[in-house]
Amino acid sequence: MKTLFAVTLSMNLCGTSGGQVGSPVGEVYRGNGYVMRLPSVGAKVAPSADKLSIDAKDFSRFYDIYWTDWNPADPSVPVTSKALKECDPAVWDVPVVTETTWTASALCTRRERFEWLIGRVEKHGDRALVFFYVANRDFLAYEDVWVDFANTAGSITAADDVLPPFDEGELRKKIRAGAKNVKPSLSPLPGGRVMSGAVIPVLEPVWERRKTLAPPPQKWL
Repeated sequence: MKTLFAVTLSMNLCGTSGGQVGSPVGEVYRGNGYVMRLPSVGAKVAPSADKLSIDAKDFSRFYDIYWTDWNPADPSVPVTSKALKECDPAVWDVPVVTETTWTASALCTRRERFEWLIGRVEKHGDRALVFFYVANRDFLAYEDVWVDFANTAGSITAADDVLPPFDEGELRKKIRAGAKNVKPSLSPLPGGRVMSGAVIPVLEPVWERRKTLAPPPQKWL
C-alpha cells in the first residue's frame, strides 16, 4: 500500500524500497557502559577505540557513533567532513540547528548507488556525540530511515535498560504530519532540500527522552 509520502512526493521520498523496517527492531546490545537497540537481529557490532560501528545483517544500512570536540563555530564539521570521504557527493538538506544540536539528512552517492544519510551532532559539555547513519535507498524508503534511526541509533544511552522502542505506526503518523505541507520537487532530495526541516521537529521526542538519561561513555571498549 502506498504511503502518503509516495503520493505527495513521488519516488524521491520512498525511493525504490524493496523492504521495510520491521517491528520490533532487532536485539538489544549492551556494550561497555552503554545500551541500545540494533537495526536487525544478527547485526554486526564493531566497537573500537574511537567509534562504535554497526552493520545490519542484510547490509541495507550501517552507522557509526563517535565522540569528538564540540565546534561552536560549525557543529556540522564531524558529519560533513566524514560525508566528503564516504560520499561522491553528498547533497544535504537544509539542516535543523539549535544551540546544542545539528541534524540533517542527505542523499549520498556511494559505489555508484544512491543512499540516504542522516547526520546528527549533539553537544554534551565541551564534547560532541556524532551519529552518521547510511541506508541503501533500494532497501529503505526515506520514511523508513527515520523510523529505523529513531529506534536504533536514537536509543543509545548509558542507562541500565534500553529505551522502549517507539510505536512504529505512531512514529510514521508524526513524520507524515510534519511532511504534509512539503511540495513535490525535481530535486533528488525529497521536498527539494527542506524535508529535514519538516521531519526533524516532529521527532523531537526521540531526542527529549534521551536527554533525561546519561549519554554513552566516551570509550567504546
